[in-house]
Amino acid sequence: MMQDSTPRLSVIGARVAFDHDPAWLQALARVARALRSLDAPEDVAVQVRIEAARDDSESLARHALDAVRAFAPERVRVLLNAEGVDALRCGYDGEHWPERRIAEARRSGTASRGSAGAKGSLSASVHSLEAIQRAERAGVDFVQFGPIWEPTWKVATPRGLDALREAAQSTRLPVVAVGGIRPERVAACLEAGARGVAVVSGIFGALDPEDALRRYMRALRAEPPAAVG
Repeated sequence: MMQDSTPRLSVIGARVAFDHDPAWLQALARVARALRSLDAPEDVAVQVRIEAARDDSESLARHALDAVRAFAPERVRVLLNAEGVDALRCGYDGEHWPERRIAEARRSGTASRGSAGAKGSLSASVHSLEAIQRAERAGVDFVQFGPIWEPTWKVATPRGLDALREAAQSTRLPVVAVGGIRPERVAACLEAGARGVAVVSGIFGALDPEDALRRYMRALRAEPPAAVG
């Protein structure tokens, strides 16, 4: 596992957060364009998330990748979270597993690197210490743990900072905090042991994605906010 395979900021484009496919694809392109404003885009990964299995999941995944690649800097990694779609075959830099995928891989005896293989990065969502242990055995590069606070785009019970600290201390894997992460909460996540943070509505729901991205990156680098006026 390479240390720099863990993004400081994961921007999650969740299809379920939008009313229809065109609105989602437009939002992906808008955020991808905003990524050009960053000094170090290699610190960012975009996760394309297609929650429900669909007949056109692979086609939709390819369209989503095109929307990101058309505008994002080359150094931005793009990961795919979509059931039954081969991430590398579609051109992604790696894949992200929901927690149930880790369990399925373990039960089937195929807990290795999935379709990402050695060429792509592999991450997974986890919500418990047991799931983190399964992720370790599955050979993932890093885990997303949460929700730390209540998400604004879906219903989920928050785990809190103490659970994040326990998770980070329990594993050799880098832990990325997810769930209700606003810029002013980033420092607390890092203090609890998170290597980075993952965000959905904090970026995709922002009126100014460029400003939102810069605020998150300043918080991750412990930089003071720019003076106003």
